[in-house]
Parts: sequence; C-alpha cells; structure tokens
Amino acid sequence: MGLPDVNINVVNGLEKTAEVDTSVSGLIAHATEIAEKMPLGVPFAITSLDELEAKGVNEAYDITGKVLLWHHVRDFYTTAAKGTMLYILPLASSVKMADMVDPAGSNISKLLTYAKGTITLLAVTAMAEKASTIVTNVGKAQQLYAWALARHMPLNIILEGASFPATYTEAPNIRQDGIANRVTVVISQDPDVAAKDAAFAGYAQPALYMGTLAANTVNRSPARVRSGALPVIKTAISNGKQEGTAGYYDDDQLGAIHDMGYVFMRTFIGKAGYYWSGDYTAVAATDDCDKVQKGRTLDKAIRIMYSVNVDELNDDVEIDTSTGRMMPEVIKAYQKRCEDAILEQMDDEISGVAVYVDETQDVLATDKLKAQLAIVGHGYTANIDLEIGFTKTLKS
Repeated sequence: MGLPDVNINVVNGLEKTAEVDTSVSGLIAHATEIAEKMPLGVPFAITSLDELEAKGVNEAYDITGKVLLWHHVRDFYTTAAKGTMLYILPLASSVKMADMVDPAGSNISKLLTYAKGTITLLAVTAMAEKASTIVTNVGKAQQLYAWALARHMPLNIILEGASFPATYTEAPNIRQDGIANRVTVVISQDPDVAAKDAAFAGYAQPALYMGTLAANTVNRSPARVRSGALPVIKTAISNGKQEGTAGYYDDDQLGAIHDMGYVFMRTFIGKAGYYWSGDYTAVAATDDCDKVQKGRTLDKAIRIMYSVNVDELNDDVEIDTSTGRMMPEVIKAYQKRCEDAILEQMDDEISGVAVYVDETQDVLATDKLKAQLAIVGHGYTANIDLEIGFTKTLKS
C-alpha cells in the first residue's frame, strides 16, 4: 500500500463533444501514375503543396500528362492555409465526373472511407466534360450527398463547370431546374493556365473556391467582400472569355449567369481585385439551403448532433410512474446536452439554438425518442438597398 497519501484522479466532467473540423477537404482529379509514389485509384492525404510536389507532381507533370492535379492543389492552398487537411483521389483521365461521384461506384466510397468520414468539402474536377453533362453531374453529386448524409458524413460538393457555353443562355439553369442543395458549379478559370495546353482550354477552378470555403467558418459566404480580394491577377470563364477583354460578358449578362446558379469571379467599382460572385447551390431559391453557407451550417450541426446522440443509443430512460412518460428532468437534461454541444462549437456561427422534446411521447412503448433542433442562422446581406437624397432636416 505504501505510505499514506492523498490520491487525485483527473476525470472528464465537461462532457465536451468531438470537435468538427469543417476545413477538411477532398479532391478527385485526373492524374497520371507515378510508380510507387502515386498509384491511380489510391487515396492519400496532404497538408501542403510541398507534400504533393515531393511525390513528383509539379507544373511540368501537369503539362506532360495533360492533367491539372498540381494546379488544383496549388489553387486550394492559395486560399486555404498550409496545414489544412486535403484528401486526394487521383484517377485516370478516362473516368467521367458522373462516375467519380456515383455513390453506387467504388471511387467516392474509397475516398470517404479513407478519410474516415471527416471530409466536409469535396471538389470534383474533369476538364474534358461538356456543358451538356452539367445536369447529370449535379444530380449524381446530390445523390452522393444523400448517400453520405445517411452515413452521418454530410459534405458540400463543388463541381468543375468546364467549357461553359459562350452563348450563356444555352447553359442549363441549375437554380430553376436543379434539386441539388449541396452542390455548387464553379466556371471561373485562370486564362494563363488555360493557354498552356489545348487540353486545358475549358477547365475551371473548383479547388480555389473550396480553399476559400475551407479558410472560413461555415456561416461565412465565400463571396464576402470584407474578407478581401482573391489572390489572383486574372480571371476568365471556362469558355475562354477573359474579364477585361473584348467579348467578355457585360454586367447584365453576368447577372443572368449568376441567377442561373453558376459561380465565377467579379469586380467592384472602386475596389481592386476579384471576388467570388456568390455561393448559390443548384437548387431553387425556396430551398432552405440554396446557399453554401446555409448548407454548411446545417451540416455542421448534423455532425455535432450525431456525436451527442450516438451516446444516447440503447440507454435506459427513467419514467414518471404517475404519467408513464419521461421524467421532466430527464427531458431538460437531454435538451441541455444538445444545446450546449451546438453552442460550444457554433456560438459564433449561429444566432441561437433550441431543442424541443414532446413530453407526451411514449418512449416506454416505442423505444424511440423524438426531438427537434431549431437553429437561427446568421443573416445574409447579398443585396443592400439604400435611399439617398437631400432633406431639410435630419431625423433623430
């Protein structure tokens, strides 16, 4: 037994939930195999561009193989901080985008399984795709979201909108006809990269957009002007039309493209640099998650609630013998656990949260607890209307 002493054990008493890292990202891209360093179809993880280059993937690799793996990763770490986790699945150039995201196939499940379900943002690239495949690809990507959500690993998906039609009215209106509230299509490109090889002419930059999201909290729009201009010096649309040159779209045309649901870069009078045009998802404006920041906020809450409630499974619940229902104190304790978990990780990302439990539900008979979690998100100043004029007096 030894000498008499005081023994103190430190225990976990705060009931903190596992932290949800909403910057963890995934990239599916065409590539050429590098023996022993990067086999195709095998996912791997990096936290910087240097780690990818250590495998032999650099700008020369892209040009030789007529792929843009290095460029997409460089884009990502241009806007996301070094150290941000990026899981990559390199695939042969023959693989179509629809097959990349098809939940019935092996590609995406391989990547998400390797990342243990931690990926919250996914960029999918395939620069040889045509505008005619956009609707199919968006639909498949939303099926992927539904599949992932059912497995408690919801994620937002950013697709490469390659070869956007020069006549923009020929592009599908993915907000009018879309049903994909976790899918965004990016159509911007770097004209200097597009000019390096004919194979690159129609490419777009989903990884740059994903990096912007990864660098921000879930409630923040990637198009937020106060966040500053993007680290680019030129921009174009994935049909080769370059901003600032003859033949580029005017503001009315860009507004129409924006309203159709596509994301590109824009400018503001009196401000230097380029900014994202918005964060629409491919769904009608009536959907609660018609913007990326709304979907990301909800998905983070979903992940937190899963972490909390999985501990409640198959637990015994004390019943009030006078009513046959759950004890009021049991309900209040459950509500507090859920609300505290959300506020612990999302206090600065939402305006408020409340958990509701029907006190009359018969848990004893159904073996099921039903509850509702309601979140008040942050407002969103996508448009600001001001009335300006002269007056004789000033209102107090």
